[in-house]
Parts: sequence; structure tokens; C-alpha cells
Amino acid sequence: METSEKNHTPQSLDQLIELLDLICSRPGMYVGRPDLSAVAHYVCGYTHALWLEHPSRASIWTDFSRWIQGTFLIRHPGWHWTQILLYQYGSDVEALQKVPLLFRAYLKEVGEIEDLNQWAEQRIFNARGTSCWAPDCQDSNIGVFESETLVGAPNLGVPPLGPSPHDHPSHG
Repeated sequence: METSEKNHTPQSLDQLIELLDLICSRPGMYVGRPDLSAVAHYVCGYTHALWLEHPSRASIWTDFSRWIQGTFLIRHPGWHWTQILLYQYGSDVEALQKVPLLFRAYLKEVGEIEDLNQWAEQRIFNARGTSCWAPDCQDSNIGVFESETLVGAPNLGVPPLGPSPHDHPSHG
């Protein structure tokens, strides 16, 4: 499988990285307020325009969201990648600061992953015992935490703010 990085010209990737840097550092200028969901919609529209120009290319933004799922070990139909980052970092402002760093980490790692969807499913299954998991969902396993840092998450200087296994209502 070709990776997303190979499916985009260096110019379009550079433009997307530059846009992420700009919009995440000054979201009020682009979407009116620091709102991760609004920024995600803006960037999704931008990547859609890139796709319209080059229909044979895969959606790099869709692949990024799969990478987020596999990296943070949360995958559930009710959880968008923005919700995963809000859960992980605790606020729109903190999450927005991490998006450009996460996107760069994704670009470095994606070339080594043959099938991103399978990679995410397998990581989540190995950590959670199921390939579909989200915090506070019925019949979910407790998260895999080590010293308050999610195992396998990129170390970007902000610890996760999700509940520890001891805070889960089923253990009370």
C-alpha cells in the first residue's frame, strides 16, 4: 500500500504543515475561537480541495485520524479524532498546540506502516482486548496507563488527563 506521504506532492504536504502551524497557533484568525472541532472542519475542507485537484490521491487527513486512534488506543464509532485529543489533553487550547506536532510524528511513522487501519486495530486489540474501545463506554476495558502517561503515545510534554484505572466507576 502506498502511504499518504507518497500520495501527496511535497508542495501540498508543505502547504498542509504550514496551514496546521498557522491555524493551530492562531485559531481565532481562521475559525473565530480556539476550537479543535472547528479547526478540524477547516482543515478537512482544505484537504478535500486538495483531493478534488488530485482525485487519485488518498486522503491524508483520514489516515491521520486512523493514526490518532492507533496512537492513543481509542477507536469507537462515537469518538472522532478530535474527541480523542480532547480526552488526552484536556482542552481545545492544549490539543491545538499538539496537532502540528502530532501531524509531523504521523508523517514520520506512516511510511513504516503497511496497512494503517490494521495497525490501529491491532494496537488497540493488544492493549485493550478489543479492537473497538473508548473511555466511559459500556463494556469497555480500563485504559492502559503507565505512570499517568498512555503507553505508546508520543511524548509531547503534556501528560494525558484521562482517568486512571482507579477512578473508573466499575472499580469503586
